[in-house]
Amino acid sequence: MEVLMTTFARLLGQLPQIIVWLVGVGLAYNHLDRAPRRARLALIAFAGFLTLTFLGAILSSYYTFTIMESNPTQIAAVLTAVNILLSLISAGLWVVLLMALFGGKKEAAVNFDGMG
Repeated sequence: MEVLMTTFARLLGQLPQIIVWLVGVGLAYNHLDRAPRRARLALIAFAGFLTLTFLGAILSSYYTFTIMESNPTQIAAVLTAVNILLSLISAGLWVVLLMALFGGKKEAAVNFDGMG
């Protein structure tokens, strides 16, 4: 029960970020028909960020309680390894998001004056 409460507390602190990732998922999904490649990449990135946020909170809470009886050096080593792994995955997701925003072929511009 302590792990669950700690996980919720960690997620509560990240609520604004979770809302941004959810909005990003919704926007990317809505743009699938207009710019399919870019929207798919953005959808992957935003869903990945959302998953990573939950995974990070769960892993940090779990490892904090499961290695409580270990010495502080071991606790620091495990949490550092988890944070490095999550950071590398996050960096990869940022690359995917940047590819969605700036990569690929130039897509047809939308003309808003009604002239085609």
